[in-house]
Amino acid sequence: MKRQAGKNDKKAEKKIKESKRIQMDLSNFFEFQPESFEVNYSKVFYSNEFNLKLSSTEAIIDFIQLPGEKSDNKMKIDAVRIYLPYGVGKDLVDIMQVALKNRPLMNE
Repeated sequence: MKRQAGKNDKKAEKKIKESKRIQMDLSNFFEFQPESFEVNYSKVFYSNEFNLKLSSTEAIIDFIQLPGEKSDNKMKIDAVRIYLPYGVGKDLVDIMQVALKNRPLMNE
């Protein structure tokens, strides 16, 4: 059922026109068909170490490649930093626990 424009709607439209603003409906902006979905892996990185930090709102994980290499008399280590909201971090931990639960480690 289509809603009829009321007095308040007309006032709002008039204000928008007077302010020269453009009103856009973005509700369908992120809709897509599953076959049109494509992941762009902008960086592929092997890590054999990590460092975890927690802020008040997120988990910060540094994935590190060791041993690194010496250059200009300094040890340089490649790393990638990932910021995860707590909810996503918890989901990652839960999934990793299930995935690794029955899988023996190679050194065991």
